[in-house]
Amino acid sequence: MRCFIGTLLRIETAFPKSALALLRAKRQLPSVRYPMTFLDLFCGCGGFSLGMDRAGFQCVAAIDFNPEAIETFRANFPDVPQVLERDLTKFPPAELSRLIGTERVDVITGGPPCQGFSRIDRAKQMSLIEDEDQVKAGARNPERNLLYKYFLGVVGAARPEAFVMENVPGMREMQGIDMTMRIRNEAQSLGYNVRCFMLNAAWYGVPQNRWRIFFVGLRRDLGAGANAIPMPPPRTHVVSAVPPEGMSVPDNDWFLWGPKIPASGEPEPAVSVREAFDDLPVLRSGDHQPQVRGQHNTKLPYRTTGGRYANVMRKWGDRVSGDEVTDN
Repeated sequence: MRCFIGTLLRIETAFPKSALALLRAKRQLPSVRYPMTFLDLFCGCGGFSLGMDRAGFQCVAAIDFNPEAIETFRANFPDVPQVLERDLTKFPPAELSRLIGTERVDVITGGPPCQGFSRIDRAKQMSLIEDEDQVKAGARNPERNLLYKYFLGVVGAARPEAFVMENVPGMREMQGIDMTMRIRNEAQSLGYNVRCFMLNAAWYGVPQNRWRIFFVGLRRDLGAGANAIPMPPPRTHVVSAVPPEGMSVPDNDWFLWGPKIPASGEPEPAVSVREAFDDLPVLRSGDHQPQVRGQHNTKLPYRTTGGRYANVMRKWGDRVSGDEVTDN
């Protein structure tokens, strides 16, 4: 879990500093006095919001249809003014400004559900598919793979200066259909310069090989030339750039991955799982047996020898986890 949380915490790397600098230069406003705003669609527990918060953005609203996700988001971000338990497929994008109480956001972020694109259990899923429409929509849920259209619908209605959308690499190949190309083309038609980055979380200091595709779009009227084209965040750690097994990648300038992702200065060694767990107390067989089976309520102190990554996970800005952990 801590490795996965680390992935969420590092999500801010998907919004390149070059793009952020371009937005601020266009507005001619100093970053320290102007928190740019964003809307988090399909917000879940708030991984995107946490990264955007670290990057200096202010969340004006978050939306998800899952009640447990919304409850968790509200606990994680009590200061976000609008956290809505709503199904984006049930109302037109034009009504969103009324629901969230504002007509303007600088950036829209989101990760539409990805189960239909996942490579897990792909063979079984494909065995249930009979035509191309089902390939595009997904066998497990005929609507799920088209949720990106609702994301882009909101982008088209709100016209933010930029957007970031995340999904799994499996969308590159759905029975021979490249959904990344389709999504990029639809986003381009809305008036955005769009690039896709296939990033590995381990490149940015997370102790896990977790590949994800990020679509980053900048509105064309922000400027011209290279500065108006999204660029990927430099890799900060040394990790193999071998793509996921069975995954082919295109050789073009709009889909960047691996060798095309620049490294920053002298990249650090990859963070290991051992480093991530380095501050957890050591439990041996038979230690701290609960009086009632299944109940683990004993509080144990974190080890003080924890490394840098472990300490970062426990002391993330104002989200301090405390000095103890339960013995489960």
